[in-house]
Amino acid sequence: MLTAAALRIVDGEGLDALSMRSWEQSCAWTDGGVSTPPEQGILLDEVVEAVMSEIDIDASMTRSRGRNQLRALALAYLATLMAHPHAAPLIASARCARPARCAWSRRRCGS
Repeated sequence: MLTAAALRIVDGEGLDALSMRSWEQSCAWTDGGVSTPPEQGILLDEVVEAVMSEIDIDASMTRSRGRNQLRALALAYLATLMAHPHAAPLIASARCARPARCAWSRRRCGS
């Protein structure tokens, strides 16, 4: 839910519109809760993870072989980026530190 609120802001208004204030307003965060809001860097990592996890790696990999397999994977990646165009710069600059990003990198590089 919290990541979804951040992704809605990025998708609807752009990456620059995502601030801790806009995020807190979007998900009606209250200071009275047990949890504390995440740091912005963590929230941005969660947005990247959410977008990257939408790429259907397994379907791309099982439908074809060789060059066609790489093409299918690239098209799945492109379709996901087109669904979240404002997140593309964030994804391009993200490091491989989370499971969805690492899965993409491993499949892309064939390891």
